[in-house]
Amino acid sequence: MASVQQWQKAFDEERKTRPVAWGFLMSPRLLILPKGLTRFYGGALTWLRWICIGQDMLDDAPNDVARFVIAHEWGHVRRGHIFASVVIFIAALVTIWCPMTPKWAIFGWSIGMVGLFTIVWVTRLEREFEADEEAAARVGRDSVRNGLLWLVDHRPGGLTADRRARLERVGWNESPIAEAALRE
Repeated sequence: MASVQQWQKAFDEERKTRPVAWGFLMSPRLLILPKGLTRFYGGALTWLRWICIGQDMLDDAPNDVARFVIAHEWGHVRRGHIFASVVIFIAALVTIWCPMTPKWAIFGWSIGMVGLFTIVWVTRLEREFEADEEAAARVGRDSVRNGLLWLVDHRPGGLTADRRARLERVGWNESPIAEAALRE
């Protein structure tokens, strides 16, 4: 099991060895979230300026999974996916505070649609593929595959269609013999 310090060390190493021009916008510290929230997002996510890790993932994940998760989440930063969360946040604020008058209605609706389309874009499976590719460049395809298999075994939902697609992109096949060989 990796400690908070080990997760933070892996994150610091990612920031140092794979910098991006907008990296200064990201918090230098991981944000550890309470256990109960993980059912909503799966254990780790990049949102606004934080990489958030659930306390239960922190408690349960072995070191190699921690390295994969950090590399994957930093992959979202490297690919610019963090900007989508900023757009969603701003669109939500503008929509909430937009005056409720007919002359402002089309403006509020337009901003709301921008937020909605951004949410659809950011949740597309392609974003996860891109972050997995970034992680594979850092920790290797085998580590990505093993990290994803650990998530299948330890996160809610098991082998979802999205996780299956991500696993197949890194060379997994559903055969029990092949899976046992990959886990060794």
